[in-house]
Amino acid sequence: MNKSIRMWAIILMIFNGISAIIGGLMLILKPDGSSMGMPPDMITMFGNSPFRDFLIPGIILFIMNGISSFVASVPVIRRTKNYYLLVIYQGCVLTVWIAVQIYFIPTFHFLQITYGLMGIVMIILGVLVGKQKASTM
Repeated sequence: MNKSIRMWAIILMIFNGISAIIGGLMLILKPDGSSMGMPPDMITMFGNSPFRDFLIPGIILFIMNGISSFVASVPVIRRTKNYYLLVIYQGCVLTVWIAVQIYFIPTFHFLQITYGLMGIVMIILGVLVGKQKASTM
């Protein structure tokens, strides 16, 4: 069971990394959000966002969910000691990213639910692996 849980964690982390790098780059290259089909005033229309455009959120997305997901997946792939903590960490990063996004731009998109659930699943997978490791000690 540990192997299949680890494989699912790797798949989710790599998928998250790829999509975050693509999304982050799109926002960095076109901070008005037009490359993602967002209206130019979307980030400011609700008044919650501290940003004028999507440049800073794009950089954060690129680094915290993109690069970080790939970096964290390497120890998971190699099965280094306590790798499950990195799965939990990356799930938390993704879940917090979605929560902050919903707070600042409270519009509904199915991807918010998809990625929010993906973050929660990563947390659960990490916890399951951690419990398995603890029970075999």
